[in-house]
Amino acid sequence: MMRMKSLVLLLSLVAAVQPAAAQDQPEHTAIRQAMLDYIDGFYTGDSTLLVRSVSPEVIKYGYWKADGADTFTGEPMSYQEIVHKPTRPPRERPGAPREATVLDAEAQVASGKVRAWWGIDYILLAKENGRWMIRQVLWQGPLGTVAPN
Repeated sequence: MMRMKSLVLLLSLVAAVQPAAAQDQPEHTAIRQAMLDYIDGFYTGDSTLLVRSVSPEVIKYGYWKADGADTFTGEPMSYQEIVHKPTRPPRERPGAPREATVLDAEAQVASGKVRAWWGIDYILLAKENGRWMIRQVLWQGPLGTVAPN
């Protein structure tokens, strides 16, 4: 009998969670799109994609390893550096990864992971004026690479 109650409780919880997950789908899509705009802004050199997806109050910090180095070097990047970086030659490389994964989403905040040619970025987003914006980025370049200039 206890087993039956546990099963009923489990099924009730699953049924209660499924509609919420379905409601989150448009939010997940918008969060993922903000992260793809971030990648594509760097890949294509289109700074308008970065301006629409990255908050001016962003905090970005990354770690990279120079060729042959044993340790990582840390490097901050300001909002101005982010949006002006695409004025340099586009960095897309043939076969470069372009992945954006939503890790968690709430009503006002979300987290995600981006994989691109420069490495992996862990991203925190906030909903600002109805739009998902990147507020914090912590990244690591692949081993044996130089900083993405």
